[in-house]
Amino acid sequence: MSTQAENRKSALLAEIEKLIAGKVPAAQLEQAQAFTAKYCNEVDAEDFVARTGAEWTALSLSHFAFGNEFHLGAPKMRIFNPKHAENGWESASTVIEFVNDDMPFLVDSIAMEINRQGVAIQLVLHPLFEATRDTHGTLTKLDDAKDATRGGNPIESWIHVEVERITDPVRIKALGDGLVTVLGDVRAAVEDFPAMKAKIAE
Repeated sequence: MSTQAENRKSALLAEIEKLIAGKVPAAQLEQAQAFTAKYCNEVDAEDFVARTGAEWTALSLSHFAFGNEFHLGAPKMRIFNPKHAENGWESASTVIEFVNDDMPFLVDSIAMEINRQGVAIQLVLHPLFEATRDTHGTLTKLDDAKDATRGGNPIESWIHVEVERITDPVRIKALGDGLVTVLGDVRAAVEDFPAMKAKIAE
């Protein structure tokens, strides 16, 4: 990782912070900036500088908006080919995004299913957040899950995966169906683990 790339990344992060100020309501500004800072810091500097500040701003805010409403136990997923007109940014890759309550084996299981379907992974971002939501599932506060001052709220996995471009609707549906099944399998395994552990002890 070059010093030049690190310096460029720092400059881009400062630019992104300013760009966000003009794109989100004042009430959400602090939350959106904290989210984007965590989100972008997940990216290696060499990969990060391949995009502009405007592109990273649109990319991260798009995921932020996608996860604004979420209920634990009901994972959210979308697969899309971003376009400037619709998403504010464009990519030669197909994008898969998730919001899910955090649990073991999540990213590995997602990667295994993508690979099983013969699709090449190009980038994975996996920031963890401590989320506060109202009774409707609307986000009211989002903190870095690694923060020492955690308030005991649920931890959420926000996962962004870029894969080789897929345009065939049949392949996109197959990939989506496979990933939904895998998310269900991971949840079942995690929920069954305490009972299995108790049975082994018995």
